[in-house]
Amino acid sequence: MSELHSPVVDVDRFLRIGNQASKGKERRARTLDRRTDATTRPDEDAEDWVSEPARRVPVAERVDVLVEEYLGGTVSRVGMESVSWWQYNDAVKSDGLVKDLEDLAKSMRATSTFPYNDGLNLTSEPFKRVADAFASRHGVRCLFATVVVEAIMEGQKLTGVLVENIAGRQALLAGVCVDCSGNADVLHRAGGRFTVLPADQRMGVTQVFSVSNVDKAAFLRYTEKKGATYNNWGNDGGEKECETEWKQETQGGEGDLRTPYLEREFQEAETRGVLPKDSNISGSWSTLTDDGELLNLNLVHMKGDALNPYEVSSMAQQGREKVADAISALRTIPGCEQCKLRTFSNNLGVRDSRKCVARYNLTGSDALGCSRFEDSVCVLPQIVDGYGVLVLGSEGGEVEVPLRGFQCDVDNLMVAGRCFAGDHVSHCLTRNIKCCMLTGQAAGGIAAAALGAGETVWGLRAEDARATLRRCGFRCDVEDDGMVSSS
Repeated sequence: MSELHSPVVDVDRFLRIGNQASKGKERRARTLDRRTDATTRPDEDAEDWVSEPARRVPVAERVDVLVEEYLGGTVSRVGMESVSWWQYNDAVKSDGLVKDLEDLAKSMRATSTFPYNDGLNLTSEPFKRVADAFASRHGVRCLFATVVVEAIMEGQKLTGVLVENIAGRQALLAGVCVDCSGNADVLHRAGGRFTVLPADQRMGVTQVFSVSNVDKAAFLRYTEKKGATYNNWGNDGGEKECETEWKQETQGGEGDLRTPYLEREFQEAETRGVLPKDSNISGSWSTLTDDGELLNLNLVHMKGDALNPYEVSSMAQQGREKVADAISALRTIPGCEQCKLRTFSNNLGVRDSRKCVARYNLTGSDALGCSRFEDSVCVLPQIVDGYGVLVLGSEGGEVEVPLRGFQCDVDNLMVAGRCFAGDHVSHCLTRNIKCCMLTGQAAGGIAAAALGAGETVWGLRAEDARATLRRCGFRCDVEDDGMVSSS
C-alpha cells in the first residue's frame, strides 16, 4: 500500500488532465510482452523469411552486474544538458551519484548554469569525457558499439545476454542485469511484460540541436524584455493557442517562474511565410555561452512510433529538415540574425516508449501525492512534466520508490531510468534525467545487496537492500538525512 503525503498538489485535477488524450479520448496503455507485441512478433505466415541456424556462441565475459546503457545517457546522446532546470526555490537538490557527477563535471569545466535558477547544466560534448572519467574511477569497464540482441534465460531468471559487435556474436553472463536502455530492450527480449501507449498518444520525439554566432547581449536583452514564464508554455502566441504538447497546467505560483521559452517567435515566422504552416516548432534553450553558442535547443518535435525502426529513420531525416526551418525562424529573433547550425544531437530524443511491469507500478497518484512505502529504497524529487501536467516541486516535494518497483517479471533483471515501472502520469516523473540517475543508482545498490546476500532480486528482502544502499550514503526514504559522497 502507498500513502499520499502532498498537501500542495491537487492530485485529482492533475490526474484528470494527465489522463486526457486529444479529441476527448482517454489515454489507455496496453500490456504486452514479446509474444504479443505485433511490432516484433514474427509472422509465421509470411512468405519471405529465413531460418537462423543454431550455433555455439563464445562467452566473452562473466561479471557480477551488467548494465545496458548509452554512457552519458540523454545528456551526451541527445544533447539535453538542463538536468536541473526545475530546481527553483525549495526544490530538493539530489545527492549521491548525481551530486558526484555534477562535482566532477564542474572540476572538468563541463557545466553551465541554467538561466533562471541555480541548477547546473551538464554541457553535452565535454560531459562525454566526464562520463568516461566517472566510470573509470568506479571500476566500470565499458564495451562500446555493442548491441544486445537476445536474452539468456534459465526458466524465469536472466543469466546474461547475447550481443553483437565488431567481433561478431558473443555472450555476456552476469549475476544481475540492469536495463537502462531507455526502451526496455533487455526486458523485451527476456519476455517480460511492459505497457505501451498508442503511438499517437505518446510524448513527441525530439531533434535537439545548437547554433553558433549569436550576439549574446542582444539575445539576452530580448529574452529579459519578453520575460517568459511557465504560464506561457502553450499560451505564448496570444489569441492563437499553441497546438503543441507544451501546453501544461501548473500549480500555485509555479506558473509565474521564469523559463527560457520561445513560441510566439515561430508563430510570427509562420505568418510571414518564413516557416511552413503548423510547423509544430516551439520550446526552450538552456545555455548561451560567451562565444555566442546557443545550446540545447529543444524546439523540434515530431509524432511517430519510436519502436518502429522505419518511422525512427524517417523522423531522423524529417528532424534535420525541421531544424533547418527552425534556424530560419531563429534568425528573426534579435541576437540570432547571423546564427548558424553548430550541431545536431547524436540521436533523436525518445521520451516515451515501453514501460516495465513490476510487482508494484508507480501511479500518477504516487507521483503527484508524494507517496510513501514501507519498502522504499529510493527518493525522487517531485518533478512531474508531461501530458498537460507541470509540477516543479518548488516546495520540496519528494516521492518514495518501493523495492517492488524494481522486481519485474524476469528475475535478476531490473529496469531503471525512463522505462521504470509505472503508468503514463508517473512516467512524467521517472523520465526526468535526475530521477533516471537515482533509480539507476538504486538498482546498482539492490544488485550489490542481492549478490552479497546470495539471493536473487526476487528473493531479496527490503531491509537488506536498504542496508546496502545506506552504506553507500544513499537516501532510501524521506526520513534519511542528507547523503555523504558515494565516491
